[in-house]
Parts: sequence; structure tokens; C-alpha cells
Amino acid sequence: MNATTPRIGCWLGLPSPEIAEIAAQTGFDFAIVDLEHGITGIETALRMMIALSTSATLPWLRVPDPSEGWIKRALDAGAATVVVPRVDDLDTARRLAGFATYGPEGRRGFGVAVARAARWGRDAAPYLARWRQGGGLALQIESPDGLAVAAEMAAIPGVTQLFFGPSDYSAALGTGLDDPRVAEAARTVAGVARAAGKEAGTVTFPGHGFAELGALGFTHVLDASDISLLVTAFDANLALSRKALE
Repeated sequence: MNATTPRIGCWLGLPSPEIAEIAAQTGFDFAIVDLEHGITGIETALRMMIALSTSATLPWLRVPDPSEGWIKRALDAGAATVVVPRVDDLDTARRLAGFATYGPEGRRGFGVAVARAARWGRDAAPYLARWRQGGGLALQIESPDGLAVAAEMAAIPGVTQLFFGPSDYSAALGTGLDDPRVAEAARTVAGVARAAGKEAGTVTFPGHGFAELGALGFTHVLDASDISLLVTAFDANLALSRKALE
């Protein structure tokens, strides 16, 4: 497997267009607005994607569950890629691909005349062409069940990326991130995605930083999140302030 230089992304878990704008100005290649573990609603997520669209940072959106309604709303709101957590079986993967694909191949609702993604209908035909050419659907592999069918998922038309979740995968094993089986699963996900001509995404984990994950063939990697960076910065700042008073 040849090494690649992965695109660098960040997580946005706080419901804040202003934080999204700061992330965009930082220069991340993409940012995932997180509706699975974050506390953001779809209206605020839309405004965060508007903030991201002022830059070259691609707006991705992770939905909370694998439903047709969420896929439709995320894409019509303007997500360049929709990320779906915990996809464990082929039937679900095929349904998701159908939800994200316009007919006749799929069953995505034809709301392009009023969708923000199509400039509220002003850009309907060009948007349809752009989506069919470069729209993204990333399925998260977060369990041994999902890993077992990862190659078949990667072969599904409409699926553009497999996204490995090391934390949930290790939790499914009942072990830690340093378990060799986690690293082997990451290698497998990257390999089957590459073999199918698809992208592979993940987050950094112990022993697997950007260089190591790029060597495995991952095309998209995240490390930073708005929440973790704020917690770390606030804690460090307060500790320095208290030390200055000693």
C-alpha cells in the first residue's frame, strides 16, 4: 500500500457558527459538524455550514442515526459529505446509499428547488451535476460486525468513504485503543477502501498519528475538536494563572 498525505479535519461539537468560522479561518481541509455526540440542532448546523462556506474548509455533517430524514436534511442543508455512525450491516449500508443518491439509481428526495445546497433552488441543475460527481457519503466502521463486511460496503455505488472509529471499535472489543486488533482493523478499513477506489477516514489514536495513518492509506484524518481544545486551553491557562500567584 502506498502512503498518502491525508487531508486534515476537525470536529465541531459546540453549536456555534462563530467557532465554525474560526476553524474555517484556521485552514482545516474539512470540518465535521457533529450531531451524534454534539448538542447541535439542524438549524444551527446549517448556520455553521454557512460559516464554513466562507472558506475552502469543506462542511461535513455527522448525523445522529441512519435515517432517511436525517440524510435528506443534512444534504439539502449543504453538507459536502454526510457521515453516518455505526454502520454494521450491508442492508443498512445499501439503504443509506439509496437515501443519498438521486433517482433513478437511488431514492433521495427531490427537494432541490428549495434546498440551501442548491442556493435555494437558484442553482438546481448545477448542484445536481456536482452532487452526482463529487457528493460524499461516509459510513463509519465501529464494530467487528461492520469490519466483517467493510469490503462489501466499499463496493456499494454511492458510498464514497469508509470511516474507521477506533474508540467505538475498541469499546466493542472490551479493550483499549492500544490493543493490536484496533490497529489491524484500521489497516483493513484503509486497505479495502483503497482497493475499491474509495476514500478512507479516521481519527488519530495511540501509535497512529497523521504520518502513520497516511502510510496506511487514510485520505482524511482528524485530531482536533473544538471541545477538547477549549478544555485543554482553559485548564492550562488557569493552572498558569494559579502558579503565578504562588
